[in-house]
Amino acid sequence: PGLFVAAASPIDLDWLDAPAVAVHVIGSVLTSGSEWLRWRWKQQPANAGHLYVGGLFAFARHINYFGEILTFLGWALLTLSPAALLLPLGFATVLRLAYAPDLDNYIARRYGKDKRFNEWQQLPSLVPGGGGYGSPWTDLLTLSLVGFGVMALARTFLAVGGGLAVGDGGLAGAGDA
Repeated sequence: PGLFVAAASPIDLDWLDAPAVAVHVIGSVLTSGSEWLRWRWKQQPANAGHLYVGGLFAFARHINYFGEILTFLGWALLTLSPAALLLPLGFATVLRLAYAPDLDNYIARRYGKDKRFNEWQQLPSLVPGGGGYGSPWTDLLTLSLVGFGVMALARTFLAVGGGLAVGDGGLAGAGDA
């Protein structure tokens, strides 16, 4: 949905915005793709009442939440404002420290005897390859480093390319202002 808004907006995007757009697209694919794959799996009668650990959920218990965070991060990176990073980092904190543990408890109650539960429990919570069960700080640190790293990379490109200026049509290259 964010790409439709961007396509209809007066903001001029250029190659310097590619990392932010890529993060947004990856987040959207992780969120929507993981949910769609799980929905298709649940449509099969043989899977009724069983825990899903396939598709993109094979990489993290809450890969859909990770996708949401990346979607917000992509938008924040487009602003090139360090303050805008507070939204995805705040969202990540709430998801990892509040929503994910509540969902983990629900899944333990509902699927604790499922043969896939132990496999699910060993998966990282949010970040593929990140911390395992009970390590929220590893996930949050990883997300913070990714966000600030991409921001630093974008700022480096801007310093080399002349920076951005805010014009009547939105963000434009400094030479276009």
